[in-house]
Amino acid sequence: MPSPSEAQDRYARTEPVRGHRSRVAFRILAWLFVGCVLVQVLIAGLAIFDTPLRWSWHENFVHMFEYLPLILLVLAFTGRMPRRIRWVSFGAFAMIGMQYAFIGLARDLNIPAIAALHPVNAMLIFWVALFLARSARPA
Repeated sequence: MPSPSEAQDRYARTEPVRGHRSRVAFRILAWLFVGCVLVQVLIAGLAIFDTPLRWSWHENFVHMFEYLPLILLVLAFTGRMPRRIRWVSFGAFAMIGMQYAFIGLARDLNIPAIAALHPVNAMLIFWVALFLARSARPA
């Protein structure tokens, strides 16, 4: 049975590796998030300027990346990243939730102007995603 000091030594050796891996994964997934937001905007543009049949693509594609900010949040904790990065990761997830709220409220309250916040929020999500990707230091 290892002594308490041996167990601490083993923890000290593995913890930096775990944090390093989390930061590498964070950086990769943050850039993936940026790419997904860009593709989502492209699909919306196709629905507007090409064919409205693309709206179903727009509605479905978000489900492929809507939880990425939560994964980024977990990685920010395990990678011991600054609090600001943790909060912004959570904020990105909340902003995606707001996308659903804008569309739902506009429909339920019959106030189409609320839906106009949807593309504005999409721009903010892009900026936040870019901030997260650029904030992730090379590991």
